[in-house]
Amino acid sequence: MFEVECNVVYAAEGLFVVPTSCQVIGSLYSFLGVSDLQDHDVSYDTGTGEEFSGPDTQATMDFQKNFYAESPAVSSRCQDEIDKWIADNKVTLNGDSLPRPVFELVEVGFPKIITDFLSKSFSKPTVIQSVSWPIALSGIDIVSVAMTGSGKTLAFLLPGIVHASMQSTREDPKSPAVVILLPTRELVQQVGDVCSHYCKLMGLRFACVFGGSSKIPQMNSLRRGIDILIATPGRLLDFLQDHVVKLKCCSFLVLDEADRMLDMGFEPQIRKIICRTRDARVTPHIPVHDVCSLRTVIVVINHVVNMILILTSYTLILTLLKDRQTLMFSATWPEGVRNLASEFQTNPAFSNVGSLGLAANHNITQVVKVIEEYKKQSTLMDLLNELVKESEKKVLVFVGTKRRADQLVTAVRRNGLTSLSIHGDKSQSERDRVLRVFLFFSSSIYSCGGVLCFIRFHAAINNVTEFRSGRTPILLATNVAARGLGQFITSIVQRRFIADVNDIGCVINYDCPQNIADYVHRIGRTGRCENKGLAYTLFTPEDDLNAKDLIDVMKEADQKVPFELLRMSRIQKSERYT
Repeated sequence: MFEVECNVVYAAEGLFVVPTSCQVIGSLYSFLGVSDLQDHDVSYDTGTGEEFSGPDTQATMDFQKNFYAESPAVSSRCQDEIDKWIADNKVTLNGDSLPRPVFELVEVGFPKIITDFLSKSFSKPTVIQSVSWPIALSGIDIVSVAMTGSGKTLAFLLPGIVHASMQSTREDPKSPAVVILLPTRELVQQVGDVCSHYCKLMGLRFACVFGGSSKIPQMNSLRRGIDILIATPGRLLDFLQDHVVKLKCCSFLVLDEADRMLDMGFEPQIRKIICRTRDARVTPHIPVHDVCSLRTVIVVINHVVNMILILTSYTLILTLLKDRQTLMFSATWPEGVRNLASEFQTNPAFSNVGSLGLAANHNITQVVKVIEEYKKQSTLMDLLNELVKESEKKVLVFVGTKRRADQLVTAVRRNGLTSLSIHGDKSQSERDRVLRVFLFFSSSIYSCGGVLCFIRFHAAINNVTEFRSGRTPILLATNVAARGLGQFITSIVQRRFIADVNDIGCVINYDCPQNIADYVHRIGRTGRCENKGLAYTLFTPEDDLNAKDLIDVMKEADQKVPFELLRMSRIQKSERYT
């Protein structure tokens, strides 16, 4: 008896498409060392109306994925103490034979050089890290649902670093062992910035690929060979289709902000990318009698497979050998994310911190000011002037439009506050230049304090001397900072301060976001990594459609809901039924 490996891919509904007879025969040739059809190019139906040339020649070399050894301190910990910790932190943990959570950095078992570096910035793991690190290091698939700012980046990045460093050899050095998918280029840059420190410590190579920038430098990085790839789905799929990079050795896959990627319409790209990893293969067992010649076996297989393809109009479901480790992190747990987890993971552990629905960070104090539209500007100035008095308070302000940002630039400067701004139409290199300028300035004011007010994408780039001349630097931006630029900026500040993203003390929603998800992610820029935060929202009668959802989020977080907001919600509900 012998095994034949043949590639299959996922259909859109989560089923598996039958490989063609050429593919089966090609696999048989490959197994027996016959080269005729070994590299035969086969196309598959992905269920999306497109043809997809299937996975690259699959990696068959075994790899390591279990690196966790429970420390004596964890093993000896009383179960009552663990149960109390789980209850106090509102943790839900489901799965078979899962390792216990860790409470201290030294209990994780990271390489000493990583633990020493972490100790400079952290005293102990966050809740999501305490749960995720032992599971991920054990080689177990994981679905983790946690609020924004809970420390998810290091929860998946450090196990990925360890995984890549422990793979002694790969069949193709140009195929990364670790692939991390993120929804936006700003998030890719943020994770890449954090990753660079640990890759340098461990002697690993990584690359970031994302849209909006030239492909050539990114292509050059990929062709030199990498261990870790951090990418947006669209740009990565482009490189895969252009044969710039292969994923046949990808044994550690991360989908971060999975809910956001689905909201942005990346599901088809994600499915095609996953189909290119080493996960997509089957191992049918074919008995061979001594009296059968090789040619006879091939002919029989050819006829059998063709008969199956002709006689049935249904998709044949085959048993996958899933050896790749897949980690999914999400702020919410919608049906789309559940479907991805069920299709592309094997017996995953499920961890949740807080609510499964859309919930705000409970460490953030939410203050909603219900006012008329014409009072918003003066209210903002009053808040900024009040916050200036708190020397170590940094403030992130969100506005809805570039025109509104125009008006605020003038008003803020007339109020005696300087500003830094980035325009949405600027190139990536221009954005990076502004961020480097901001890094230089923010490091100079770190010791003396001040207000950092971020509002994204609006005016021209200011020079360093302008920022240094006033009391308060202000970065003007719109909503993308909620999940993108804000994270990237604060990660840059982290690089200089050797601290996590914990120095934004206050968020101000000058314009109420259009949906409650954006609200949660906006205010999530403060109160990060279990620090306390403060969020103001200027709510007007024009925002009444969001009143009910905002009330629900505030109540879930045990926040004080103003009477005016409750009244507005009741009026809006009454008008809807009328």
